[in-house]
Amino acid sequence: MAARFGPARAVVAHSMGALAALLAVRDGWLATERLVLVAPPSGVPDLLERIRRELGLGPRATRRLAERARRRTGYAVDDLDLVRIATGLRPDERPALLVVHDLLDREAPHEPSARLVRSWPDAQLLSTAGLGHRRILADAAVGGSVSRFVDRRPVEPTLHGDERPAPFPCTLTTRAGSGVAGAA
Repeated sequence: MAARFGPARAVVAHSMGALAALLAVRDGWLATERLVLVAPPSGVPDLLERIRRELGLGPRATRRLAERARRRTGYAVDDLDLVRIATGLRPDERPALLVVHDLLDREAPHEPSARLVRSWPDAQLLSTAGLGHRRILADAAVGGSVSRFVDRRPVEPTLHGDERPAPFPCTLTTRAGSGVAGAA
């Protein structure tokens, strides 16, 4: 589609889709002006470790699983790390970035998203508390913030189209670490 219509104005991706979108940008398969990553996982290495623990896999089975993943995808598991993928981008390849992540996400930890934003000039991190990994997608305030970012308007922790405080605790952080707190 990009060959026919040109670069996407914006891409919004969730969870593993966020990791895949970032990888596609890095590897030149996806061109976009603005990228929104919602609850991205830290990467495949941590997911593989979680699978290993939950299934009680031994070292040999874990290595075989990693090798199978490498053969299917063409990528070594260790290369599929959120921050490692991002640091592989040249500055001129980096679209404007908004990362939205819940501090209490049980499926994908928040800290790798914070590290990603610190490594990406002009990136923004919208942190919520209490929405988790999936409800974050249906939240009106989050949707409004994403819409504002896509429309190149300032992202603040407020309900879209309304200046009332967000119904959940949230913070907008930039690379420099400044934050704007939303009301609880």
